[in-house]
Amino acid sequence: YLEKRQLQVCILATPQEWKIIQERDRRFSDLFQVMRMQEPELETAAKIILQKRKVLELENECKITIQSVKQILTIQRNYFKNQPLPGSVMKLLQQLATKYKYNTVDVPEVREEFKAFSGLEERIFDPSFQIEEDEVHSKIAQELVGQDMAVKTLSDVIHLIKAKLADPSKPLSSFMFIGPTGVGKTQ
Repeated sequence: YLEKRQLQVCILATPQEWKIIQERDRRFSDLFQVMRMQEPELETAAKIILQKRKVLELENECKITIQSVKQILTIQRNYFKNQPLPGSVMKLLQQLATKYKYNTVDVPEVREEFKAFSGLEERIFDPSFQIEEDEVHSKIAQELVGQDMAVKTLSDVIHLIKAKLADPSKPLSSFMFIGPTGVGKTQ
């Protein structure tokens, strides 16, 4: 049906997914006209996010404050730079609107959702709050018992993030925890 153009199909795929489709079956992938979508400029992404906000408010009978949207954009800029706009922000907005149906979504709700997702305390957003090296180290060491190298590495990364010294063009960090079952890799 596809070859005879008797059936219309629309595929949504990331560049990585499309590459896999092409590698698996080139003849099949050639049946589609590819339209590559680029990440919009920040101003355009913000307009898209605000339009989605209105739709989510109507669908979920909730109120999403502008301050909460700003907080989500700050989180995206500081912690999820490698995830494209506006999708990463709209995904979080959708989660919040669904969770707080018939309520108001404001900055505390955004921070709580971020904490639930990342495990990072709300205090990390306060520019005046300083994290002591021993405090982070001991908190991580409580979960990763006997893993001194992992504790030190994670502690160092958290300090870099809080100090906003991470290179904005690179991921905040990448880790691969390798070891036998039961040593604390998932902690």
